[in-house]
Amino acid sequence: MIVRLFPVIYRMEIMKRVLILLFSIVLGFLSVTAQVVRQNLSSEQQKPVALKSVQYRLPKTALQIAITAERTTFFPGELSEYAASYLDLTDVMTEQCDNWRIKSLMLTPYGIADESKSYTIKFDPENSSSGFVKLSSDHCLLAINGDLPELPQLIKPATSLLQAADKTGSTYRTPLMLQAGSKEEMARAAYREICDIRRKRSSLAKGEADYMPVDKEQMDVMLRELEREENALLKLFTGTKQIETHILTTNYVPSRDKTEDVAFRFSKYYGLTAKDDVSGTPYKIKFECTPDTLANVNNQEGVVYCIPANVKATITLGTKQLLTTTVPMAQFGHTAKLSNDYFDNNFGTKITYSPVNGGILKIEKGEKTTTAVSPAPSASPNTNRTTIFRRK
Repeated sequence: MIVRLFPVIYRMEIMKRVLILLFSIVLGFLSVTAQVVRQNLSSEQQKPVALKSVQYRLPKTALQIAITAERTTFFPGELSEYAASYLDLTDVMTEQCDNWRIKSLMLTPYGIADESKSYTIKFDPENSSSGFVKLSSDHCLLAINGDLPELPQLIKPATSLLQAADKTGSTYRTPLMLQAGSKEEMARAAYREICDIRRKRSSLAKGEADYMPVDKEQMDVMLRELEREENALLKLFTGTKQIETHILTTNYVPSRDKTEDVAFRFSKYYGLTAKDDVSGTPYKIKFECTPDTLANVNNQEGVVYCIPANVKATITLGTKQLLTTTVPMAQFGHTAKLSNDYFDNNFGTKITYSPVNGGILKIEKGEKTTTAVSPAPSASPNTNRTTIFRRK
């Protein structure tokens, strides 16, 4: 009896120890969780942090070049190697290849941060309304006390199918073609079928066919069907093609020191290529503007902004002009400063800046306002997110 009870008692002891261990772990977890909650709710950590200044950058103008191109892909026919011997066609391709051509170009300017133009807005705790500052994710100045400017809409790459490859030739194969023991035999049978179709069409046109149509409408139906069969069988020799439209994009950042440069390279066989890939033909971009002799301002008191210059941008292929447009660009202009007088008396002057070139788009005199500090997300030229700083 004692021997039988011993295993039961032993198992009960083990279960008891396991339960005690689990209970201890649960208590420890709850204790740690309680400590974390108390730390998160600490009043010392929830106090707002006052900002005394905000650093910002001015943008420089970049260009997105959107290329609408047509890509034609050639698929060789199953019997392409016999096209010359049976159909006397010498220009038939025997390998798959692409053919690209540019249909149109589009330039879209947008702004990126200029690392060389970094400035600071200092908040006056007694007399300033410049504390409501909106910056992009790369710290470019977008607005002071005002609404966000309209952001440039950049083109997204896309592909659309215009014409699918016609692969119906296999549906018109005759029994002799299906039973052929080699490609040459299949080509011979296909050629004979094409010749037979042409004889039938000629007989219908001459009125010598064994089964003539009863009216013109039936004649047209029979001729169209014979033409469809002939074209499908010919594609076994000549091949088929597929046509797509591609929207391709590349970016270019103009420089004041370089008025002409290679914008991109484009190949007839590979489409858009890298700038250092000599297999692509160079498409050049040229900039023309009136020299700006005004000096940039120093980092003095006041809000620094850009006065962009109007630049004529032209994309060329050899001596042929493909696209010409005028774009206000920050790096071809100069900087100026907006005096602190605009923000005196706490009347909340509203200023909106261009996200593309850093110029002033709009200035409005607002009512007397009080602002506070706290970051918040919004939109920016590149990532649709802005950092908003408020001061109290």
